[in-house]
Amino acid sequence: MQLLGVLMTLEEIRDLVRSGRYHYSEKIRVLIEEGWYDERDLEACVLSATKFYKIEKDEQKTSIDGKSTRL
Repeated sequence: MQLLGVLMTLEEIRDLVRSGRYHYSEKIRVLIEEGWYDERDLEACVLSATKFYKIEKDEQKTSIDGKSTRL
């Protein structure tokens, strides 16, 4: 996976989540605030993920290929 222009492994991404060093997109932040998602559940999904799928346009403009990543 590429995050902020850097190739990262799944374990490196888990480390970011464990340490709280990440940011949600505006879209996800709004959905959390509206009650659609719980932040702890999203973190649990990342920590238990086995694969990454890049499928949506990158709203934060931080990916190299213009797509965001789904777990």
